Amino acid sequence: MSSQLIYASPASHFNEALPLGNGRLGAMFYGGIEEERVHLNEDSLWSGTGPASVPPHACAALPEIRRLLFEGRLRDAHELAIRTLPGRFTEAYQPVGDLIVEMIGAAVPVTGYRRELDLRRAVGTTTFVREGVRHQREILASHPAGVIALRWTVDQPGGLACRIRIESPHPHESVASESGLILSGRAPSHVEWFRTKPGEGIEYDDRPGRTGMRFAVQVAISAPGARIGVEKHAVAVSGASALVLLIDTRTSFTCEAVGRTLTESLRRAGNAGWFALLQEHVADHQSLFERVKLDLGSKEVAGLPTLDRLARRTVGHADPALDALLFDYGRYLLIASSRPGSQPANLQGVWNRDVQPPWWSNYTLNINTEMNYWPAEICGLP
Repeated sequence: MSSQLIYASPASHFNEALPLGNGRLGAMFYGGIEEERVHLNEDSLWSGTGPASVPPHACAALPEIRRLLFEGRLRDAHELAIRTLPGRFTEAYQPVGDLIVEMIGAAVPVTGYRRELDLRRAVGTTTFVREGVRHQREILASHPAGVIALRWTVDQPGGLACRIRIESPHPHESVASESGLILSGRAPSHVEWFRTKPGEGIEYDDRPGRTGMRFAVQVAISAPGARIGVEKHAVAVSGASALVLLIDTRTSFTCEAVGRTLTESLRRAGNAGWFALLQEHVADHQSLFERVKLDLGSKEVAGLPTLDRLARRTVGHADPALDALLFDYGRYLLIASSRPGSQPANLQGVWNRDVQPPWWSNYTLNINTEMNYWPAEICGLP
């Protein structure tokens, strides 16, 4: 039974990218050819400068609001509630930025392209052949190691040359060295929700006590036998046969010594090595994912690209395994965006690229947060 999302071309925008997550960290990878872009999230990075204030008159007004409701004076109860109960609107869940790995050299056509997300292993893979050289990128978000890991290999010794950098939509500073990259930034002190246009109402306050949350992302680079050059805000790798990138990001919400914590987590992951990280990650993920199986039968179409299967389904071709795939995808997303010790899954799980995300990616407790967790008990994920 196949549990793979398969695509025959790179993602062209965020909604086509494929998600990875370990609860705390989120990543969306595009599977690009000349450029791989990975959106990065950390679940505690939000705008704002502190807890929302409690409305001063709310508690005192609540008995009166209840009395008016019981008397059937709904308009009076509504108006009193509007005057006294609402606090400041929630702040916005923020993106960390993007990891970008671009091929060095002129763009050329490729063959044999395939992009996939293996739900059973929680590993994303991109493969293609470029000028006779087979390229394979694997990416995962490890819960045990607490890092995102990307491995790029080629079947021609020394046949890989690329440039690595980090971008962020927030004010930041970045440093590049032969061992990797570090970007330090700060989130907005406020993002306005109502009556704003895209790009408006985003504030970065420099006053003491009013600055937004600090964050940092670090990338450790390992490419044995390759040549590594340091540019202003990037690292260039050439003559590589295999490249491993380890990524972690932390915020001042959960960590005071952000830089030291990043260095330590990446050191531990680097000492373990790619294959040990992969094995540990898959075992951890499958300890949750394999608790439930839904088998609706399989067909030869299970190996087709997912968009082709959806198109066939639209015109009436039966594909019951596609329903099982959707069921598995829902379980996968919950595992990837919520783990013990992480923040709860928000409106977009843990994945967001926008400083002004839809509905601020917040926790709407009237139903949406509950909906995120509907599968938890019935899918063996309490």
